[in-house]
Amino acid sequence: MHIAGLAEDGIELPKPSTIGALPAPPADVVVEAIILDGATVPSGQATQFSIALDDALLQEIDALAPDRSRFLANAARAELARRAAAG
Repeated sequence: MHIAGLAEDGIELPKPSTIGALPAPPADVVVEAIILDGATVPSGQATQFSIALDDALLQEIDALAPDRSRFLANAARAELARRAAAG
């Protein structure tokens, strides 16, 4: 389950683990990669605010996304992750 789902269900998030604390994989398993990523825990509180977007851009969003706010929030999260990865 993803972090938002855990938060919605009232389940406490586990504390982050260090690489050394991870259990060794079984002998017949090859680990290709370990992904290290930060996580933003949703607050559960949305803040309404006004922004200005080009009309054509807004029409493109509305044509593809049934929930404009969710689309923009996901786009913002993706951009934040991209920038964090870029350093």
